[in-house]
Amino acid sequence: MSTSTRTTSGSFIISGLVLPGDEPGDESERQLALRRHNIMALARNFAAADFDVVVSDVVLWPGLLDVYLAGLATELRFFLLTASPEVISARDAGRHKNVADLWAHLRADQDAWDSPGLRLDTSIWTLDETVTAIRQGWSDALHPAPGRPA
Repeated sequence: MSTSTRTTSGSFIISGLVLPGDEPGDESERQLALRRHNIMALARNFAAADFDVVVSDVVLWPGLLDVYLAGLATELRFFLLTASPEVISARDAGRHKNVADLWAHLRADQDAWDSPGLRLDTSIWTLDETVTAIRQGWSDALHPAPGRPA
């Protein structure tokens, strides 16, 4: 038996980590689902204490967004941040953990999805410019809670 939780900033796995896409696939998905469950619980708790909450995850499919909408049970603002493959590779090369090649196949899913919210190509932007674009597009990124009109 392994207890598994994975965050975007690090790993809290003592043993048994199965990365997304690795085998066994059912264990990989179980760990991802547990990670999402814990992220949503933490987000709900902070929101209930009147904090503004940001969740950063790779959400490239409508079904996964639906999981977050149902689990958070509140309106959210959805931003899909992207960049050109060349920029992604260059940014990845400057990091201590290189993963761009492992996830390049997801680009087709991203490009095929007519996602709600706001899609921003950050290829030529600095971090500050990206934050400014998010602030400027704040109202355009609103996605209502399940059962509430848009």
